[in-house]
Amino acid sequence: MSSSPAPSYRAYFVGTHGHMIGREDLICGSDAEAIALATKFTDKHAVEVWDGDRLVTKLARQKPSK
Repeated sequence: MSSSPAPSYRAYFVGTHGHMIGREDLICGSDAEAIALATKFTDKHAVEVWDGDRLVTKLARQKPSK
């Protein structure tokens, strides 16, 4: 019995001019888990979460609270 391959999530960091400036591979079992992990990067960048060639979500940069 073969199992489906695990989703291959990536968080892409988006710079101020809308260009990708980096990425982080995410080991996750679901979209929700990938989004939760990617949220930790939003203190410095906007982030796009992808599962292969499928866009999962876009997360806006969060301004640090003072």
